[in-house]
Amino acid sequence: MNILYKFFSSIVTTVVLLALYASAASVATFIENDFGTSVAKYLVYNSWLFNVLHLFLVINMITAFFKYKMFEPKRLSMFLFHFAFIVIVVGAAITRFISYEGSMHIREGDTSNKILSYISYLQIEINNGEFVYKSETPVNFNAVSGNKFNEDIDFDNEEFSIYLKEVIPNAIEKIVTAENGEPIVVFTFLNNNIKNDVTIKYGEIKWVGDQLFCFGTNPPKNAFYMDYANDTLYFMNDEEVSFSMMRDTVEGKIAAKILNPLLNGFLYTWGTNALVLNRVYPKAKTELRSMGVKSTGGQNALIFDITNNNQTQELLVFGRENYIGKQNRVTSGKYAINISYGSKEIELPFSLKLDDFVLEKYPGSSSPAAYESFVTLTDDRVSKVEQHKIFMNSVL
Repeated sequence: MNILYKFFSSIVTTVVLLALYASAASVATFIENDFGTSVAKYLVYNSWLFNVLHLFLVINMITAFFKYKMFEPKRLSMFLFHFAFIVIVVGAAITRFISYEGSMHIREGDTSNKILSYISYLQIEINNGEFVYKSETPVNFNAVSGNKFNEDIDFDNEEFSIYLKEVIPNAIEKIVTAENGEPIVVFTFLNNNIKNDVTIKYGEIKWVGDQLFCFGTNPPKNAFYMDYANDTLYFMNDEEVSFSMMRDTVEGKIAAKILNPLLNGFLYTWGTNALVLNRVYPKAKTELRSMGVKSTGGQNALIFDITNNNQTQELLVFGRENYIGKQNRVTSGKYAINISYGSKEIELPFSLKLDDFVLEKYPGSSSPAAYESFVTLTDDRVSKVEQHKIFMNSVL
């Protein structure tokens, strides 16, 4: 015990630990600049070595209290400096291991009680129409991690295997023309006020939100059916569809289960859904391409093999951190299997309202000089309503 005390209270140990800490933080900064935040977290910030380094620094500070008798009034400034460091590290440890963190987006005049988690989750849902199986796993898929995931699920006396076959970082789905290709349709679809940019290939059945799309194959019940023939794209729906020309006053209705042309420049609506055709490729194919590990504009593409009843289906899932994951679905008999990848919304026990946001700029420039937010904090649990001003990056 005496040896450990001498080791941790040594000034040499302090210098070495601080040098290691500064070096690790510097390396993490360069990694984050070149490969992104997720890689820096994986290699440095969330590594067990970095956690041990924090622990050693805290022990070093505590032993310094006794060695240099910092409890005496004349050494109060030294005591406060060391104690503040310990409080910061303990607070960070609580956030890291016990609590959670995320970002809250509030427009001026709006109120929010939800944050978007900094951690990405792989969420799996299996629905048989009566019961639902759900699971979520925190993940960090990036350019340098192993990117492995495999889950065997026993649900409703059925075996399901979810295997992550490949991860393509910062991927985009590129459509290229090909002589031996098939028709591909690109459209924008609004489902329950959620916008989706959809690409569907000939012969494909795809779920977008709670709407099923079918292109060039026998349409299941309640599917929005599309077909391509004689250089024209047709559609048929199980319910009546309203249409309007976006650049004119032309509008009308199309009866259910009637094949009609699907045209550019028209808005098609039914129920809580809206669709706009973007482009039709008569002969094309899709290719997944990575924009490189340094790019920040794309999403990670996850390719899964989903096996049930000795039948394996491939499912492509796009997602990234700081964005809510969108469900992607395949069906196997009576089972609907949904997988999403990305951040998730976390509901808070209090709410914040952004009353006013003030941005000051440098004279003759558009660069911000300072900013401040005026917010109202509401906590119904204790009947609390407080108004606060947050200047720049100050802490509330």
